[in-house]
Amino acid sequence: MKKLALTSAMLFIIYLLPAQIIHIPNDFSTIQHGIDEANPGDTVLVEPGAYVENINFLGKDITVASKYISTQDTSYISTTIIDGNQVARVVTFENNESLAALLCGFTITNGFDSISGGGGIKCDNSSPTLQHLKVSNNSMENENWLDWSLGGGIKLGNANPCIENVVISNNIARGYIAVGGGICSWNSDPTLKNVTISDNKCISSALGSSLHGAGFYCNGGNPVLIDAVISNNKIEGSYNSSSSGGCGLTCVSDLLLINSTITGNSYSDNTHGGVIYYGANSHASIINTIVWNNDPDTIRLVGDEWPTLDLDVSYSNIHGGENSILSYGPNITINWLEGNIDYDPIFTGTGGHPYQLSHLSPCVNTGTPDTTGLNIPELDLAGNPRFYGGRIEMGAYENQDVSVSVLEQANNSGRFKLSITPNPVNNIANIGFTLSEKTTVLVSLFNQTGRHIKNIYTGETEKGRHEINWNSNDLPGGIYFIKLQTTGEFATEKIVIQ
Repeated sequence: MKKLALTSAMLFIIYLLPAQIIHIPNDFSTIQHGIDEANPGDTVLVEPGAYVENINFLGKDITVASKYISTQDTSYISTTIIDGNQVARVVTFENNESLAALLCGFTITNGFDSISGGGGIKCDNSSPTLQHLKVSNNSMENENWLDWSLGGGIKLGNANPCIENVVISNNIARGYIAVGGGICSWNSDPTLKNVTISDNKCISSALGSSLHGAGFYCNGGNPVLIDAVISNNKIEGSYNSSSSGGCGLTCVSDLLLINSTITGNSYSDNTHGGVIYYGANSHASIINTIVWNNDPDTIRLVGDEWPTLDLDVSYSNIHGGENSILSYGPNITINWLEGNIDYDPIFTGTGGHPYQLSHLSPCVNTGTPDTTGLNIPELDLAGNPRFYGGRIEMGAYENQDVSVSVLEQANNSGRFKLSITPNPVNNIANIGFTLSEKTTVLVSLFNQTGRHIKNIYTGETEKGRHEINWNSNDLPGGIYFIKLQTTGEFATEKIVIQ
């Protein structure tokens, strides 16, 4: 009893000690030595360089950070590297670390695991905060046909971490059962904000392998993804296509997906597609999200005799529309709610953020008008204001320039025979146009400064002449522009509202 009292008193004294900064390599040569010496609340501050080691937070609620934390200079993320040397996992949290345990401002690379998962980072029975990291070129490999390879980049097990401003790329899960090439979440409730999950792979180790979620795999729990890009992840090798799925995202749990972009994910043999969701008495919500150009399917729902599976989709751009959501099995409910569209999002396709939206995109200012309770970050993945120009955008990026240029106004009005009558209008306007072939059409409204106001009409439209009756009563008087857009072409006409 005395020993227990003494131990409690010592812990109390430790928590009362003022927080200190331990400098690496000035105070100690390795990051792990700094962690060993740290007390709760301390900071282990790491100078730029490559540190070949495998670190464990040892249950301590401390900060381990590069100089990014004090300077906000992103170059420190790339130049402060923890290298696992392919001998073991790079970073381990497994002793009930809380959100007060912070890892910030590093490149986490060259990690390897073959037992419990997470080549780059493992969070088991812990809930740390991971911020401003690059987790790349790590692997989880287990070729035993009875075992699972869980999380090439990051593995979460019974964990509730906060993961923000993290890039998870070029990681691999390899095995007979390989899931979560980028990240695997098992019975966990993670919140991921401003996260990029790209170019990760699940690779089979033998004929008949079962592979899932090359980008993100979740099984149990309640993951939340906000402002996430899941792109160009791939499942490849000799696998069982009937028991593999979701090259971008596979989920066997509840899921909340907000303002995210899922695109370019694929299979080596073109089976299944970008998102697969399995029934487990679970519910998924997709809000303000773009799911586009995943090969070959968009969303696939798989139920069985007992569990129920509910999917709500609202204010999202889904490639192929509602009909592209494939369902297999009973007890599946698809709630196709308001605000959804099926139209080429028109990504810029350039620079470090190729999935930013062009000012021509139909996803601009077409997200939900009420973002209450969605906990959307103030900045998008490119560091731009998340709320700009009225309504929020669909997808992970907020367009910063949606103006209609003078050049765009002098275009194909004659080709489409675009007309507006009467003009000026004080109530109902008739918008007419002619198509030379069947195509998808978007008709939208811009104000005099070129700011997108609303979409008036979108849909697959037959060849020939068409007329839309549009009520302008909800708008103040002034000069506006009606824009008609088809694939690769557009036309604009001025309209005066009295």
